[in-house]
Amino acid sequence: MAELLLLVGIGVLFLCLILTLVALLLLSGLFETIEVKTGKPPLGEVVIAYKFCRGPYKECGPVFTEVCGLTPQGQKTVGIYYDDPEVVESHKLRYVVGAILSEDGSEIDELVQHKLVQCGYKVAKLPSVTYAVNTTFPYRSALSILIAVWRVYPRMHNYVKEHKLCAHPYMEVYDGGSIYFMAPLARQNEFYVPEVQEEEERADEGDDEDDDSSVDDSVSASRETSYSRSVMDGDMPISDSESEAEEEGETTCTVPEIECPSEELLKGELTPRELLEDKDRDQSTPDTCEPPVFQDSGFSSELTPTPQMSPLKAEEGGKASDGNDSGSSFEEISMENIPKTIS
Repeated sequence: MAELLLLVGIGVLFLCLILTLVALLLLSGLFETIEVKTGKPPLGEVVIAYKFCRGPYKECGPVFTEVCGLTPQGQKTVGIYYDDPEVVESHKLRYVVGAILSEDGSEIDELVQHKLVQCGYKVAKLPSVTYAVNTTFPYRSALSILIAVWRVYPRMHNYVKEHKLCAHPYMEVYDGGSIYFMAPLARQNEFYVPEVQEEEERADEGDDEDDDSSVDDSVSASRETSYSRSVMDGDMPISDSESEAEEEGETTCTVPEIECPSEELLKGELTPRELLEDKDRDQSTPDTCEPPVFQDSGFSSELTPTPQMSPLKAEEGGKASDGNDSGSSFEEISMENIPKTIS
């Protein structure tokens, strides 16, 4: 009989425990209706004392506990989360936890502010915004925080994605029996504390340095291109091996040396006509591989015998000039050979 009563007692206790847990979950907001909307958030312009932290968001609990221990009971606390845990690694997540010292110009408790500053907290001002994605969740127990994070953030993310909004950063404000979730739609940069802004500036400077290095690469590439072009154009010297390779691969054009024909002229092997033709040919020969093309001008370049020429030269000149050929521009025209017309 005693054993039966013991088993009944254990069953009743277990049932009470289950009912207590269910009641606690219901009280903490497990089935609470969540309404995400866009409008003026329940938070105006505030002055906060905050501590900047880095790491998993689940480790922010001890910092909240520290803030609550340094401030009077009922003091509003705030948490601001800057990074998306689905994108950024957990140990790189940035957030701040702090207490609200003043709201909408209310007087600041100097003692509370001094105590927080001595404990390593910093003071910053957050602006008031007209539009923000926000919702409210009941804060009745510590379990309410876990349920709120589990239920609220997916709803807010879906709302922002469906309406194609740009809302950041995400904030939590603990005020007595309520937790306010909000993500401003304007003046978002003013919600970033100086520590986060400095990191953003350093990241931007690093991106600028990467851009400069890419520009340097393009400059070096352009220099290599200009160097290759200068070599191709002949501006840069070419080594002997390269010149020998070019001589083997290509046929070069060489201009034959012209020997002085003075000795041949004295020996009678060349006539003055041939000498003049050789000189004209040398002057008109281009320095190219193509043979020169001579066009007939219609005039003969033979010379007529003159008294100053030797008999041999005069004889050769006379033989060269026949009646069928016209004289050059330097010949003397005899009037006897011209027929006279009778008027």
